[in-house]
Amino acid sequence: MPKWVNQDDYIRFCRKITLSLAPGEYVFGFVLKTLHPDDYVRLPEFDTNDYYPKKIQLWCCDQMGFFRIMPCPGKGVKKSHGGICDLPGDCHIQLVSNT
Repeated sequence: MPKWVNQDDYIRFCRKITLSLAPGEYVFGFVLKTLHPDDYVRLPEFDTNDYYPKKIQLWCCDQMGFFRIMPCPGKGVKKSHGGICDLPGDCHIQLVSNT
């Protein structure tokens, strides 16, 4: 994680997620949040209830995009996760500096 970002810098974030969704239409959004550096260092000590209120929202887009999953013809449909996805995956963060 970068400790600071200059005004003209970019943060490139790539998240790969395994979705287990039933056929249907879905909308997705994106929220960018941060923690104070002192709280970030102590993150392993916190449980969700401790650090959640410390998050500072920087940017939010509730409806960034949408997609549709069509049923496979002739195949049974697995039970849905109720619109909630499994989140196994990976992510990478890269600071792209313009200086």
